[in-house]
Amino acid sequence: MDRSPLATTLDPLVALLYPDRHHEVRTALLDLAEEWGDRLAGRHACGPDQATAYLTTHGDAIRCPGEPPLRTLGAMLRDHVWDAVTDVHLLPMLP
Repeated sequence: MDRSPLATTLDPLVALLYPDRHHEVRTALLDLAEEWGDRLAGRHACGPDQATAYLTTHGDAIRCPGEPPLRTLGAMLRDHVWDAVTDVHLLPMLP
């Protein structure tokens, strides 16, 4: 993967968001892009349209004792929501 175009795009954004850790964060993002790039190659992400239904939730909003919250959320979506929700936007978990 040629990292140059992505690095050029990321540089000003990462510097703005992480001024003290710019190089560290940039390198980590480029490493992730390289790792996942081949796996995602050829996939086309469509923009939202009239069929899009978002669920916005905290990752730990639904809990089951003894189970990681994201696993519980995934099971709830799979077992009860299925295809009624097309996208899930996770908000940060609160302490």
